Amino acid sequence: MRRESPWFIKDESIVIPSIFPVGSGGVSLQDIRAYYLCNEPEEERHYTSEPWYIPSPTPDQSLGLCEICRHINIASLMTNKTQEFHGPILFLRNILATRETCLFCELIVEALRLAGGEERGIQDLEEQDIQLCWLRSFETAIEQKRPDICSLVVVRGAIDQQYGPNSTLDNKGFIGEVRDSHGLPYRRRMGSSLYVDLLRSWIARCEKEHDDKRIVNGPRPIDTYAGRLPALRLIDTENDCIVTGGWDTRYVALSYVWGGVEQLQATLANENELSSKGILRDLRALIPRTIRDAMHLIKKMGERYLWVDALCIIQDHPEKNLLLYSMDQVYMRAAWCLAAASATHADCPLPRLGNEHNLTHKLKSFSTHIQGLELATVLPNFSTDLARCTWSTRGWVYQEEVLASRLIFLLDTQAHFVCNHAYGYREDFDVDIDKPEEIELRRRRIFAGQWKQVNFETYVRAAKDFSSRQISFPADAIKAFGGILALLQPTFRCKFLHGLPDTELDQSLLWRPREDVSRRKDSNGNHLFPSWSWAGWAGEVDYLPTLVLSRIYWKDAKTGQYFTSNQFRQGSSDGPASKWFEEKWVTGQWKKSLTFYSNVECWTDKDHHTSLFLHPVSNISERQYQLTHLASDQRALRFKCIAAVFLITGEHISAPQAHLPPRSTYSRCANGDHTTCMLKVFTISGILAGSVLVSRQYLPDIDNGSGLYEFLVLSRTRMFGEPTPIQEMKPFDDDFDDLSIFNDADESRKAKFYASGSETIWKRTELKYDTKVFDVYKPWCLYNVMLVKTTNGISERVGLGQVHIEAVLRGEHVWKDVILV
Repeated sequence: MRRESPWFIKDESIVIPSIFPVGSGGVSLQDIRAYYLCNEPEEERHYTSEPWYIPSPTPDQSLGLCEICRHINIASLMTNKTQEFHGPILFLRNILATRETCLFCELIVEALRLAGGEERGIQDLEEQDIQLCWLRSFETAIEQKRPDICSLVVVRGAIDQQYGPNSTLDNKGFIGEVRDSHGLPYRRRMGSSLYVDLLRSWIARCEKEHDDKRIVNGPRPIDTYAGRLPALRLIDTENDCIVTGGWDTRYVALSYVWGGVEQLQATLANENELSSKGILRDLRALIPRTIRDAMHLIKKMGERYLWVDALCIIQDHPEKNLLLYSMDQVYMRAAWCLAAASATHADCPLPRLGNEHNLTHKLKSFSTHIQGLELATVLPNFSTDLARCTWSTRGWVYQEEVLASRLIFLLDTQAHFVCNHAYGYREDFDVDIDKPEEIELRRRRIFAGQWKQVNFETYVRAAKDFSSRQISFPADAIKAFGGILALLQPTFRCKFLHGLPDTELDQSLLWRPREDVSRRKDSNGNHLFPSWSWAGWAGEVDYLPTLVLSRIYWKDAKTGQYFTSNQFRQGSSDGPASKWFEEKWVTGQWKKSLTFYSNVECWTDKDHHTSLFLHPVSNISERQYQLTHLASDQRALRFKCIAAVFLITGEHISAPQAHLPPRSTYSRCANGDHTTCMLKVFTISGILAGSVLVSRQYLPDIDNGSGLYEFLVLSRTRMFGEPTPIQEMKPFDDDFDDLSIFNDADESRKAKFYASGSETIWKRTELKYDTKVFDVYKPWCLYNVMLVKTTNGISERVGLGQVHIEAVLRGEHVWKDVILV
């Protein structure tokens, strides 16, 4: 029986020299399986040992299937999880050849065509290398609640000598079972029109069952605006006009992409006209399709009021900017937000509304009946689906996605729902069970307050996500981030200086580009924002993953007196400046840091336990010293710090810096193609002192310059893996470094370095300074430095780097008054 089965018949046309060379008689599916199960007992290597294998299939089991697939018990695969290499392994070319006559082969092909969220053609699956299809049953997060229900993953790849095909989203498809069953996590049938009742049920269930106590960061009370916030304007979908309502009115907010489409906008000139009943119906031709469809949809869902920026913000009103910086109010107070995620511009129709203009939509899910089961390809997951959309690349919609308490995403494939209670639903999956599917949208949960983390880490994640998105008008870079800053302000107790929190200014200056960046300029070529703010540069940024000890004396913009960051944060106290916080603040270790890659000392105000602070910070009104870094509308930071001159030759560093975590990444330069350049920094005598990261636009100046460049010392930090805790460095003392620090007895610290594993980490990577000259065991031995270009006493940021502290203090250096723009 075994020899007669097609699973054991050898195909002589298949030759894999390293595994099945010429003369081996060909390869069978059983041979492939036995190769990957070579370490298992003989009896377990055969397909016949698997519960899903049918030795003698009946006519009903064989109906519509090829000679290979008729031996597969589909029901067994859909109810029993399989171990790796124990599921069916098929030849892709056989599947492609029989897809028109075999239902299961056709289903596999359709699943692979959807792999990675892009619909592919058959020709994209055909490659010259011998290809395999690996089938494996697994439980999704939902199906784990019912162990008798599985999904099927199909992985396409070339035969690997050891591990099998690489399983990436681009070569992985999914198959699930479809049933009309409430209370079980089966796939749901989808119609050609949007199921409005389903969307309505998602909103109702969230409002009724989800616990609002989990939401820590709600919208700010209106009275915090001291009456300055303009009245809320809304579209009344019943009367087709603009009305003015209170901020407690129930409404839906629309998130969409303008995309350069000309559209009707509210202005001071037409404000009264737009309030006339029926006016929006009369002006229908001037309202883009996305907005018209949104008005139609929310009305069908039983909602009356819709907020849309173009019509609900008076575009030439003096208070427009105030409202733009208050988008946290608009989106957090909305009952829910409708995200037209698949629309590339404002005149795109919303998918599957069932009207005559929307008949071109094609469902991408494919279903068929096999062995008494209805099976269907699984549509892309939410993250994959959303990543393909123009909407997810736009800067303005970032805060809309993050701030809205509930969102319904309309995508070409299907509708999704997510909320700040960390639940999610999808149209093609029946999740009407006790605990619905939880979609991992970490940043939404952070901003909802469900993931407690240090304030600066939340800021870093937001800045990184936002900076990776596109802004059509460079001047909007901070306005489009204004809602996020408004939400973060209480967690920093700060003012934001061109996007940077002033209570953590030392830390927030340490941003660096992850790709090539360029200055944001107006139409006349003038810089829109200062060089020291990431908002002044177009391109994705992140932050140095390290804690710092400030080494700057800031200059008060009003009085001209100098102050430290500790003094700036200090509350009223009769005791020593370094002790003012001890009565009100509790310190602890934050062990889940993703930004600093290590445990972080954090602080909690005893009166407010909901936020974790990087440093103790008093409320602005309670500070002992009413200081300010910038006067209103100023860009120049004034401060005093150590300045030193170093040599840059243009020589690149090929590997990531050792004092950063091994997984740190940045765009690298190769073969003369420059993005961001990690350059070596030398002392004047030619000793390697550290490195600096600069944008490629400055590389010609460096290559053609004198080689000597000015660096400003911003802060002191440690190498990755160093065991010395920040407490031992007296972080609240304002006595900065001098040559006396080299009198430290550092020999005793070597044992700590060995015990912590730091020595091992450093041996695996090349330290970016000369360890024969500079002491690797010096605690917190690095300075964060800014490479600047100074003209007529005015400095601009060029790059950010790190050098060994001895390279600065043992060399020529001066304390300098700096004006940084």
